Amino acid sequence: MLLSHQQALQILDNAELIHSEQIVAQTLQRLEAARAETNYAQREVLQMARAVHAEYTQKRKLLNDFNAEQIPLLEKQMLYADRELKLGRIDLLSYLELELQTYQAIQSFYDTQLELVKAITQMIYLMGDSAKYKGDLYVFQAN
Repeated sequence: MLLSHQQALQILDNAELIHSEQIVAQTLQRLEAARAETNYAQREVLQMARAVHAEYTQKRKLLNDFNAEQIPLLEKQMLYADRELKLGRIDLLSYLELELQTYQAIQSFYDTQLELVKAITQMIYLMGDSAKYKGDLYVFQAN
């Protein structure tokens, strides 16, 4: 059975059409996969942003609860304790306990400051160029 020239062209056109439809279907599948991946990444970033904002809020509250003006007072107490230790009015164990408490209080304050800066840095990183830094990073509260 011989095909006419027109029938052969029609079969070739149908084959090209089927191939083109397959390419379009594959492209649409890749596009849908890319959209799903983008949506997943956006949800991940938003979840990370919320977690970092919660950490930021907690550290900010801790810093607000601690009065930074207490640090010089603690240092004055330690100078007084030094003097009293040298005069023999307090024993070494009491002095060391006071020194440990003072050190821990100051260290905790500075550690909290450092963690707050890390949280701010992480939020700025997550926001990228799309958000404006307003100083208190209230941008995350809207999301």
